[in-house]
Amino acid sequence: MTIGEALKHQRIRLGLTQDEMIQGIIHKSHYSKIERGIEGISAESLFKILFAHHIDVDSFLELIKNEYISENEKRAEELENKVRIAFNTSDKNEIENCLQEVLKLPGNKVFKYRIIVAIATFRGQLDELSVVIKEDIIKEDIIKEFTRHDTWLGDIDALRLFGNCMQVFETVK
Repeated sequence: MTIGEALKHQRIRLGLTQDEMIQGIIHKSHYSKIERGIEGISAESLFKILFAHHIDVDSFLELIKNEYISENEKRAEELENKVRIAFNTSDKNEIENCLQEVLKLPGNKVFKYRIIVAIATFRGQLDELSVVIKEDIIKEDIIKEFTRHDTWLGDIDALRLFGNCMQVFETVK
């Protein structure tokens, strides 16, 4: 769903006219073109509209996400969901299949390490992860990810990796 489509969806959900939706933030003719996908909207105007109607930004972004993220990121998200379901159902075959698919993804190094560590934990083989992988995870990725941001809350994937790797820290001497 595009930003314009999502705005229209929210407007209709709220039972608003276009005039009521924009509340003088932007011109009606411009807003009409946004809903139809003819023109774009500035981030400032978008947030003013969302906040004016108490539209949850996270929910709005979830509506439009698939329109704007890369195919690689879409695939990673699908695999993350498949892995989560496989873990919850203890489906060992699906977990192994997901691992192979994750390893084929270009990039996504942090995601790959999270899956490798999670599967090693699931198998009870965490101590068998090679020293090279353990050191790479700790020295290269986790430290680098955490130092990219001013706070630990800056990157949810880095926090997930850190959580998955807590046991790895204990096994590295």
